[in-house]
Amino acid sequence: MAKILSQDEIDALLSTVSSEVETQVAPTTERGESSRSVATYDFSHPSRVSKDQLRTIRNIHENVCKLLSSSLSGFQRTVVDVELVDVDQLTYAEFILSLASPSCSYTFSMDPLEGEAIIEFSPTIAFAFVDRAFGGEGTAFTLERSLTGIERSIVDNVAARVLEDLEESWKQLYKVAIEMKRFETNPEFMQVVPSGEIVISITLEVKSPTASGLLNICYPYMTLEPVIIMLSGQHWLSSAWKKKQVDPKVMEDSLQHVQSSVQVQLGTTQVTVRDLLELEEGHVICLDMKKDAPVVVFVEDRPKFYARPGLLGTRKAIEILSQIEEESE
Repeated sequence: MAKILSQDEIDALLSTVSSEVETQVAPTTERGESSRSVATYDFSHPSRVSKDQLRTIRNIHENVCKLLSSSLSGFQRTVVDVELVDVDQLTYAEFILSLASPSCSYTFSMDPLEGEAIIEFSPTIAFAFVDRAFGGEGTAFTLERSLTGIERSIVDNVAARVLEDLEESWKQLYKVAIEMKRFETNPEFMQVVPSGEIVISITLEVKSPTASGLLNICYPYMTLEPVIIMLSGQHWLSSAWKKKQVDPKVMEDSLQHVQSSVQVQLGTTQVTVRDLLELEEGHVICLDMKKDAPVVVFVEDRPKFYARPGLLGTRKAIEILSQIEEESE
């Protein structure tokens, strides 16, 4: 007859089985956690541009900063320093929300790339440009209004210079023709791409002795997509190296217009210091060359030709006879 277990024996048996199961499962769980690393991914902010490509974009716009520091200093007639603050990728809606309203924004095209990009001046720096152009010190101040027609014409000139330097910097990677399209004061009206599209945001800080403000540049990913592969560090270095290799034909054409000094040596002789000190007008110095001997023509202080002296009309001239060989120099 089978033995019937008491309740105490049943509880003891269940506790033993439970502890054994936990002992077996626990190491498996720990091994699973240690062997698998889970990377978080934000689907609302997809990374369309790699860190390496962002680094190349940063290099391009560091050069933009150097060019702008020079051109804006000339425009403002004072020292203007432009620094790169940030390079980031975000949605177009986030970029628009970061702008002031009313804003001072321009859209521009980058032919042959499709679509439009944006540059935006913070109100502080925009009104500082206007104040300086009207004879002021370029003091920083912010007005809660849009630019007037005259004020806008001044900022238009500044924007044109920014776009010129931007085009020049992009030539290092890809030749584009940048053209200003339109001016906008309400950021929400600049629907260059859908609000959820990824854009590359560039933030520059413009500083003068009396004012400072931000200059924002926005490139839609869709616009840069055809050249995105060219933004890799390897392609950037390769492109920079190719630009250093000058075409021999181009160099030859450039040298055609270089001016060189040419001198003719009629002859030489040696005199004592006493004779040199006694030289006066009318004295004759006998050279160590025969009267029919050719003279030496020097190009950049190096002997290059033998020539015969003579006259051409009323001017002295020489007739080239032969070239001096390198071994004879």
